[in-house]
Amino acid sequence: ARKSKFRKMRLIISILALLIAGNLIAQKPTDASALFDEGRFAEAADINRQLLKKKPKDAVLNVRLARCLEAMGNHDEAIEHYRMAAENGYSKAYLYLGDLYFDRYFFAEAADAYTRWIDEGKPTPQETLHATERQRQATLGAQMLHRIEDIALIDSTIAVKTNFFAKIAIPREMGTFFASNTDYVGFESGRQD
Repeated sequence: ARKSKFRKMRLIISILALLIAGNLIAQKPTDASALFDEGRFAEAADINRQLLKKKPKDAVLNVRLARCLEAMGNHDEAIEHYRMAAENGYSKAYLYLGDLYFDRYFFAEAADAYTRWIDEGKPTPQETLHATERQRQATLGAQMLHRIEDIALIDSTIAVKTNFFAKIAIPREMGTFFASNTDYVGFESGRQD
């Protein structure tokens, strides 16, 4: 009876070992790619995470995980993995990074990523055109964002007509309103232009 119990236990342990081994074997990059293609991004991300534990600097695995994360809306973590891939020789990650930065209005970072893709990668003519145009737009966007000032919302207030502009609270460095004695109002910017 004891030998029979021992054999059953050995059989159960053997079956569990095979199931665990089968599960580990099933976690291959091709499985993650198939899941990604089916739109099962969370499952593909899990497999890529497991694979990255063994090879944390593997550029291709980092890009694959980043693409899953981006598809799931986890952009901050996707950026980390695109950066890791780019730092480890996967230059096309700069293109993906540029697009992700651009879509999130990080224009200076996007311009830099597109420039690095064009300089370090081997873009096709179509990819070069895309990256060059987006790099131009990102540079322009960065310049525009640099010039944006904080906007203050002014609540309604009651003021005498002659004292109205004194009630508008704006920082002095942004400029000042002034009234002339001929019913005209002027504004002088902080740059005095």
